Amino acid sequence: MSFWIVPPGVLVDSPRAPGHSTGQPHSGKYVRIADGREFVDIDPRELRNCLGHFTTGVTVVTCDVDGSPHGATVNAFSAVSLDPPLVLVSLDRRSKAARYLDGRPFTVNVLRSQQDALALHFAGRPMPDAVPWAEPAHGSPRLADCLAHLSCRPWASYDGGDHVLHLGHVEELTYGGGAPLVFFRGQFRHLGPAFEAAPWLESGDCPGSLSRLIGGLTEAAH
Repeated sequence: MSFWIVPPGVLVDSPRAPGHSTGQPHSGKYVRIADGREFVDIDPRELRNCLGHFTTGVTVVTCDVDGSPHGATVNAFSAVSLDPPLVLVSLDRRSKAARYLDGRPFTVNVLRSQQDALALHFAGRPMPDAVPWAEPAHGSPRLADCLAHLSCRPWASYDGGDHVLHLGHVEELTYGGGAPLVFFRGQFRHLGPAFEAAPWLESGDCPGSLSRLIGGLTEAAH
């Protein structure tokens, strides 16, 4: 079995020799030869680098384990459904957090721009100050003064390769004003100024899209 990188623009069925370089950023694809057949593999490091170009917010996912609060910094967080209200967090299956969330309620804490030390703390770099835990009336533990909280009960868990996908049913939420902590290409960033127009204005996710479409069709019919 052998491997080599495929430079951009090179056909997989006629790869160039190993070590060839075009001077351009490589594609992150590898040709794998096995039993006389060619396969294309994606280099996990290059996939990680590529995914790092997708800008995200930063969350800390918290839960209670035997009476003690635990948390993990997560940027693989996504909305899933409005009805029922579902969100998703993706966790490395080797992590403690992936095991802790199995069947447990959890809270997604959306961090503010000045809470980078808190993000690093739950990523394995302890901060000198005490963790600002809040005391909710019910549900899983949460962090104080975050941009938003979504408290969830477990809905389902799915196999996600080397990750576990935990879906939570949102039972309580809070949010306030302020700027989020932003993560891009392995670094924390500040949010830039807002655009004048809503970026989703013409997408199917915009609440007014259907009414505008119906109105446009009505006008066209006349």
